[in-house]
Order: sequence, then C-alpha cells, then structure tokens
Amino acid sequence: KATVSVLYCSQIYFTMQSVRLLLVVTLVAHFREGASLGRTLADCQTVANAFHNTCDTSMGAVADILSETGDDVSCDNVGQCCGTESGSTCTWKRKLCVTCSDATGVVRIRVQSNGLPGACYSSPMETPVEAENDFEVDFNVYVDPDAPVNAPTTQTEINDLLCEIQRHQNTQIPSNVNFELKGSESLNTVVGISLSGVVYMNPISAEGVDPFYPVVYGSVTDPDAVLEKVDLCLGHPQAAGLYHYHCMSPCIPDPASQEAKPCLDMFGCSDFGTQAISTYPAQLDIVGIAKDGHVIYGPYLSDGTLVTDELDVCNGAVGLAECDDTYAYFATTTFPYFSGCFGGGSYPTVYAECTGNGKTAYNKPSGCTTPEPTAAPTAAPTATPTAVPTAVPTAVPTATPTAASSPFIAELQVRETTTTTTTNSPGPTFQGKRQPP
Repeated sequence: KATVSVLYCSQIYFTMQSVRLLLVVTLVAHFREGASLGRTLADCQTVANAFHNTCDTSMGAVADILSETGDDVSCDNVGQCCGTESGSTCTWKRKLCVTCSDATGVVRIRVQSNGLPGACYSSPMETPVEAENDFEVDFNVYVDPDAPVNAPTTQTEINDLLCEIQRHQNTQIPSNVNFELKGSESLNTVVGISLSGVVYMNPISAEGVDPFYPVVYGSVTDPDAVLEKVDLCLGHPQAAGLYHYHCMSPCIPDPASQEAKPCLDMFGCSDFGTQAISTYPAQLDIVGIAKDGHVIYGPYLSDGTLVTDELDVCNGAVGLAECDDTYAYFATTTFPYFSGCFGGGSYPTVYAECTGNGKTAYNKPSGCTTPEPTAAPTAAPTATPTAVPTAVPTAVPTATPTAASSPFIAELQVRETTTTTTTNSPGPTFQGKRQPP
C-alpha cells in the first residue's frame, strides 16, 4: 500500500508540474500576441487623459463636438482671426474630447476635435476654421513586427510609399483596427490628432516634397519656392482653413512658449528641427494618437535618449517605448516626423528622395527583445517519478509562504508603470473646464 501511495502522489505531482508548464507556455504566448498588455480600458483611458480635453470625459463621447462650449483661447496679433476680435486680441474656442469604451468587448478610442489650436498662432493670409474632426478606432491593436504592412525594398517603392501625400488616406489604414469616420472632415491627409486637438498632417506638401526641407524632386525644380511658411508653433492653416502641424510642435508640451509670430530668423526660428524639439523634456511623453489607434510619443525615451534610427519605415517600432509588444510612433526631427505610413513597417536600406532631412538608417530596437513563446513539452510526463519522495509527509504544513515565494507566482508578476504630470508656465489666456498643462 505504501508503494502504491508513493507512486500515486508522485503522478499527481508530475501532472501538476506539466499543467503548470503548459499554463506558462500559454501565458507567454498570450503576451506575445498582445492580448493582455497595454490594451485594456484602463490603458486607453490613461492615454485619453493625457489629452487637453475640454469635455467631461467621464460622460463618454459627446453628440456633436462643434456644439460643445469648449475653452476660450486669446492671443494678440494673430493675423487672420479664427474667432472674435477686440482690438488686436483674437479669442476663439478650442474643443477636444478623447474618450474610450469597451461596449462590444473591444477597447476603442474616440477622438473628437474642432481643430483649433490651444496656443497662439500667426496666419497673415488664411483664416483657421473650425472643423468636425471625429473618428473612432480599436485601441492599440497588436502589430506583428515580423509581418510588416509596408515593406519597400527598392528606391521606387520607398518613394511611392513615403513621398505620396495620399499615403494616409483612410483606405490605407489596416482593416483590422476597424477605423470609423464619424465627422464631416474627411481626414484623408491626416496622420492623427495632437494633445491640443490640432491635427498632425501627412509629412508631404501639396508639391510632393518635405514641406520644411524640400529638394528637387518630381515637379519641384526650385525648392526655395515651395518652402512652407509656418508660425513659431510650426503650424499653419491649409487653403481650406484646417490648421495643422507637419512635425512636432514646441507648443504641445508648452502652449505658452511661443508668441503669435512667423518662424523666421528675426524671431529666433532659424531651423525647423531645432525649433520643433526646443520645449520637449528628455522623457517619454505622449504627444498624440494616430488614426490607426496607436500612440504617438515625443522625441525621447524614458531614459532621456533621443529617438533617431531605431524605427521602421513608418516611423514606429514595437517595444521601443516600453519593453513589451506595443507598437507606437515617435515624433522625430527627421522626415517623416510622425508617420510615413501606417505600421508596422520594414527596415529598408533605401531612403526617400523627396526630403533633404531624411533618415540614414532604419534599425530594429536593440534595447529590448520581444519575448518569444516558450516551447511546449515534447512528450507527456513519464509515469515513474524522477526521485522518490520521503516515505511519510509531515503531518503539519509549514508556515504560509510569502506572497512571491512560488516561482510560478513570480513569473506572473507584472511591473506597473507610473505617469508624471508636468505643469507648464502661464501663457496665452485659457478659460474653461480644463487648462492645458
């Protein structure tokens, strides 16, 4: 009887160990697929709360963003006023509401904005107009780094990909993110929305070249003639009046940092890249959301490292922001600035010819390796235990172990992240429910 009992207990122990191993395999593979990390409703709400919302986000999406009260923004000498004027002062309403939901079991993010800036602008010719920028998309859908959506290999292919202004049309968004246009603005040349509600536009000008560092390319024979004119926030309205940024704006981290003046040498704006990055702290910060539901980060990693070439052809990467399986875009001082295409992308050895400020390398992130699933057991456990347990187990169990004493429990522990809120100095007059940080 004793021999039978030992064998029986040993088989139970071995079976439990096999179940444990299979469970670990399942959990690691689940992490690799991205279904359990960074895609919860709480994760989405953390991103939504980073935006300078003017609505009560606890109430969900608003019925009509243009009918919202919004926040007042007032600046002097803006040129063409997008609101009401009193002497040299222009006052307008900025409206933004970013919310999350999971009514269908899938976490989705809704972005609603009237597109007007939260900082002083300068526009001597065109008047910025209110627009109904409104879309909804699945939040932070998993992107397989080994199966890129865009993988150019030749010079022609990369030019066709990155030097095409229509590359960010809604029809180019991967279908698995379930993008849905909700407003009247088509958003076809829009990459995403900034924290203030201003749209991030495609990195290509109407002439088919980099708007800030144009070169002889396509129909452009005189680059200086097509250099775009922007204000100190590096924004301007298009012909139809939609105010936008083509690259990171110094007015996103600090709306009060710039006056209503054009970007010219006489006002201290001699280089677009230097001006763009001038107010960003050397830390990992969210600066917007792309139309495919992926976060856009600023130019730095959490350790203060400037992001340069550890990006794919679309200007994004898996596992670069955090050591996980999350795909994100990064604002860079080099073309394509936010996003050249909707990711994921490959790492080609050819570069776009429509810019004088392009990348010199595309490299996979080296600081973090995305975990691979652990191999499954090759066979069922043997019937005979590898070691004979003691003849008689102790009658009284030992003291309760500490919380993390089991290797199995330790394997399931997940590190938590913290967020830091930065308060900026006062600037243009803001009135309303929430003042941009």
